[in-house]
Amino acid sequence: MTRMRTVVRPMIFAVVAILATGCASSGSGGSGGGAGVLSREQLIETRQANLYAAIDALRARWLRPRAQSTLTQVNEVMVYMNDAPYGEVGLLRSLPVDAVLEVRYLSASEATGRYGTNVGSSGLILVRTANE
Repeated sequence: MTRMRTVVRPMIFAVVAILATGCASSGSGGSGGGAGVLSREQLIETRQANLYAAIDALRARWLRPRAQSTLTQVNEVMVYMNDAPYGEVGLLRSLPVDAVLEVRYLSASEATGRYGTNVGSSGLILVRTANE
């Protein structure tokens, strides 16, 4: 029985790792910096007044929750600014596009691996500003 556990456990971990890698989402198409990154230039080219509108124009899917909320957990996409918690995506409406250097999207699994389980299950938007 012990020998079987020693063989089965690594196999289970390998399968889970492969599935997690295959299921990680990274935003939708676009040029420059990969699908999970928006550069300052891309954001300014949208001619939008605020960051929420610019992301909505380029990667609307980033702003939408991936899972349904439950009684115990709200599944909103969270925002981190300069690696610190900032809040929910609606707050991006108050941030001018020209204040932003880069925006990255992390899937729920990537965000959990980097920031822990408090980031929810709908992903995370990382905003980097000149005020780092």
